[in-house]
Amino acid sequence: SLISLQRNDVSDICTREELAKVQRRIGAIAMIHQKLYQDERVDRMNFKSYLDELISSMELINDKVSANLVFQGSVELKLDTALPLGLIVSELISNSYKYAFENTENPKIVIHLECKKEYYHLVIQDNGCGLPDDFSLIASASLGMQIIAALIDQIGAKISHKNDFG
Repeated sequence: SLISLQRNDVSDICTREELAKVQRRIGAIAMIHQKLYQDERVDRMNFKSYLDELISSMELINDKVSANLVFQGSVELKLDTALPLGLIVSELISNSYKYAFENTENPKIVIHLECKKEYYHLVIQDNGCGLPDDFSLIASASLGMQIIAALIDQIGAKISHKNDFG
């Protein structure tokens, strides 16, 4: 891709890492569009299938982390929910890969998605080091967390976190 070519031309490590993040974010969006074209539906998508592909693509980058998907039933999401939610999941998984597992044996990520009567309940958990005690999504200066906060607002979702074995 163009971003890969640009990244290869940059010598500054921080810039290379930022370009890799941009490339991953664009890849997550592109994967959703690819799923839409494959399913030949423009208004809804099979979100489980998307997450399966997202996890597989991330496991290619880091094969030391085991990622599991736990779904209760089939989840067909409208595009205006699937795209932001897919980006949220991608950001959270990427953060786990990047920050959670430095000193963890057998690192694992588990994604649970359950369809409740009036909403979906999504849980992303890992067995890594956990978030800092003073962590706040709202006060976070990281671009990834700011993106997550904006996308949560966009789809009218709620988010919470806790440190419980990761």
